[in-house]
Amino acid sequence: MNSRRAIESNTRALPINVEIVQYAKEVLDFSSHYGSENSMSYTMWNLAGIPNVYPSSGDFTQTAVFRTYGTWWDRCPSARLPFRRTPSTFCSQDYVELAFEEPVYPTAVHILETYHPGAVVRILACSANPYSQNPPAEVRWEVLWSEAPTMVNGPQARQFTPCIKQINFPTNLIRLEVNSSLLDYYTELDAVVLHGVKERPVLSLKTSMIDMNDIDEDEDEEKYGCGMDTLNKQFSIVTLREWPTNGYFDKLPYELIQLILSHLTVPDLCRLAQTCKLLYQHCCDPLQYIHLSLQPYWARINDTSLEYLQSRCTLIQWLNLSWTGNRGAISVSGFSRFLKVCGSELVRLELSCGHFLNETCLEVITEMCPNLQELNLSSCDKIPPQAFNHIAKVGNLKRLILYRTKVEIEDYDLIASMMGAKCKKLRSLDLWRCKNITESGIAELASGCQLLEELDLGWCPTLQSSTGCFTNLARKLPNLQKLFLTANRSVCDTDIEELAANCTHLRQLDILGTEQETTDVYRQMGYKAEYGDYNVPRETSKKNIMVEFLLRMISYSSTNFIIIRCRPVIAIAILINGHLGRGVLAGLSLLIENGELPVRATFLWSYVFRLLGRVRSTEREELPEVWKDGGRMGVQTREERRKVEARQEQDEIKRMRETSGPKVGQNTMLKRGRGKKAIEEKRPKGS
Repeated sequence: MNSRRAIESNTRALPINVEIVQYAKEVLDFSSHYGSENSMSYTMWNLAGIPNVYPSSGDFTQTAVFRTYGTWWDRCPSARLPFRRTPSTFCSQDYVELAFEEPVYPTAVHILETYHPGAVVRILACSANPYSQNPPAEVRWEVLWSEAPTMVNGPQARQFTPCIKQINFPTNLIRLEVNSSLLDYYTELDAVVLHGVKERPVLSLKTSMIDMNDIDEDEDEEKYGCGMDTLNKQFSIVTLREWPTNGYFDKLPYELIQLILSHLTVPDLCRLAQTCKLLYQHCCDPLQYIHLSLQPYWARINDTSLEYLQSRCTLIQWLNLSWTGNRGAISVSGFSRFLKVCGSELVRLELSCGHFLNETCLEVITEMCPNLQELNLSSCDKIPPQAFNHIAKVGNLKRLILYRTKVEIEDYDLIASMMGAKCKKLRSLDLWRCKNITESGIAELASGCQLLEELDLGWCPTLQSSTGCFTNLARKLPNLQKLFLTANRSVCDTDIEELAANCTHLRQLDILGTEQETTDVYRQMGYKAEYGDYNVPRETSKKNIMVEFLLRMISYSSTNFIIIRCRPVIAIAILINGHLGRGVLAGLSLLIENGELPVRATFLWSYVFRLLGRVRSTEREELPEVWKDGGRMGVQTREERRKVEARQEQDEIKRMRETSGPKVGQNTMLKRGRGKKAIEEKRPKGS
């Protein structure tokens, strides 16, 4: 997989160095992926090795895909309020860590993005060699490149090669952090290429030019590094310089100073605490640590950091330790000591990707956090199955995430029944890709946790509609606002009708990949959501049903309307993936021909055209001509489509001039859907 080639440095005086080009050998860790743990489709493991897809563009199962995209995830009822004090420069949502064969001093990193690029926001290098028998005493991470998320024009494939900074240690462990909030669909990554040299490069005159932006970034890194490193000693400083007076600042009320300091990040508090005793006292006040997120500083948090934070976190209610503690930075004993001192008031605990967690940690959580209401254990894959029995002891739990946790065949039903018996106040439960839960576990859960507002059962193949499990859910959980049944092939009309009749608060329903529904049930749900119950006439044609349903899907976005995946384009994708392709396309072609498409839905067309590729060829032959043209148009860029429309308008103006005389000029513009009428209005009488 590795290839070598010799290159010359920028200056002749420098010696020739051999550059090593490597593809990732192994995927070591990641926060999420769309695929399942026992498959290769849409999983992070596809990043290992040579490209599978690049330079082709499109949606391919051989690529790496993270679980979310866009902002709809943040608009779900389960969206958590953000933590205060989070640095504005930290915007990462997911990450993946890649190991390479040989440690090198990086000179370039190439990321092969094959669909909807632009999600990568940060690239880091680690000093630890994952293949070394002797792990270093201190693990160091350096940021090679960082930037805010940007919007990329078009979903086409690209090779992303940012300008990285030089580091003073060799590395064969690279970490990518992504933010998909600006994307219209899932980003897909194919491979990562690391370029580097074995010997530390020497800066020449050509390469020693300094960018002022790099200075700012370095200062920020030093700022955060200093802040988190000094948590171990800065807060423990007893002797501070004495000043006779702080001027008018001493006259400010204590509460006002506390309010001012509440806007500072944790590193800023560390630095401010070094100035004087007064501010040291304010910076160490437990009221400043009611909400504490250490995720932005994941690379620098260890047992010593937690020890020095204990006395300041006695009143803490929200704690975010996601991504922290890996590679031995936080021990089980260090985590346990911290919770024994600071866990009594905890209401929300985020532990995503905490690979140090084990059964002892869960036992400590249940004993020391009696007021806990929200617990996130996603991607904590080192916890044994039997350890999850402790969760049932948390009686006030309202939100629980078990995504990518090791719970085996019989355990999901057991846990579901225990939560149904013990966790009566549970409001949110995420069981995405749980392959072992059955209708009995769902029945126990629905009977006991009737306050559930959100339930994610996406990609749970063992749940079958024929057992009545979805009907039972709809009848026993009337407070449901969000229900994910993604890729469950057995969902049928009866299930959808029961949801429409019983779950009157339902706002989000994900049934992407289902196949058993008919058009009548979609029309019924559309009228249910906006107008209440409605009897569908038997003589109504399928084409008209789809026109009315899609008009409602596109035109309405009130809280009472059922939004499938929060995006009308995804609703169209759902219908085309099922047995409704011809009805949808015929209905949409009527909207085009009659000019009835709402203005706010015009942005959908590039997606609708692209979705034509998912329609079976036998159905494609029967499509209206307008759709066959649209399929070809869908491969063009937005700018190309604008040029085509401009040429068409110019041709129409030219034709009008020939028929109506020279008085008709450039101001005659055609309006979409009313082109013929606009021409007739501008045409002189008698022509």
